[in-house]
Amino acid sequence: MNILPLIFAFLFIFSCFAFAFLKEAKSFFLAETVFDSHNRVERTLQNSIAKKTYNKYKGEATLPNREKKSSQQNKKNLLSYRSLFPPLEASKFNLSPLIKCNGEFKLHPLYEPLAELLRILYWKNLFAPEKRDHIEYSIIDALLTKARKDPETISLADLAPDTPEIKKIYYRMLKGTNQYTVGGNGIPPLGDFIGFREGANSAISFSFASKALLEAFFNQEIASQITSTEQKKAAESNKYHYFSKDELQPLLMKNPAQFSSFSALEPYIDYSKQLKPRKEKGGKDEKTGLGIKKMLQQP
Repeated sequence: MNILPLIFAFLFIFSCFAFAFLKEAKSFFLAETVFDSHNRVERTLQNSIAKKTYNKYKGEATLPNREKKSSQQNKKNLLSYRSLFPPLEASKFNLSPLIKCNGEFKLHPLYEPLAELLRILYWKNLFAPEKRDHIEYSIIDALLTKARKDPETISLADLAPDTPEIKKIYYRMLKGTNQYTVGGNGIPPLGDFIGFREGANSAISFSFASKALLEAFFNQEIASQITSTEQKKAAESNKYHYFSKDELQPLLMKNPAQFSSFSALEPYIDYSKQLKPRKEKGGKDEKTGLGIKKMLQQP
């Protein structure tokens, strides 16, 4: 009697059981990791919000980590306003000037920078795999057309395109992934980079704009020089450095293509260094990258 088939059958069944066990173990470990990560961030965030509220009612100023008196802590915790989590409203592309325009969207100076921002954020992981040429323009046209019909809207979800194929991609942009790097892995949530600022005629707050937004307005080289200069000068002076308009102009003059288009974009650039109170606070777990956002109670 040939027992080889019986042995192979036994090994196959054993392999299936082992695979199922390993899969369940991996799922359990992943769930436990995410749960622990969520609890750590939630606890830290709740403590931070409680401390902020206490100091506010006590009449004490709440200083960010980067502004603490200890120079050693200062050097360690000096963070860029451009990369805070959750992102500042001033770090985002303000859609309001584009929505208010009466002419054709494509002729507006802000149209192409917005399209470039979407390419920077979503080309690798969303646009290219779908193999749809110029999908960023279809999304922008649909979004702005709806916003023009309802200028009071403050929700990106209300501006979803009607075309089913594009709507599916747009919702993936809206939702994003909890962990991402711009131009790398994951999908950045659209609301982290685009928003509405009532009464603001500028599309970009230069002092606080995210690096992706700087790259969309100028180019990757200029954006990198701006952020690296800020980091270098902040490290030297142990004080946050705002890249100024006077520093920007000679940098643009070295890039003729960017300098020629700058005159059309400049009316939509705000160089103010004043920040409005934050509407939300958040935190990220260093081990897993899991992020949590919470709305702050407004006075």
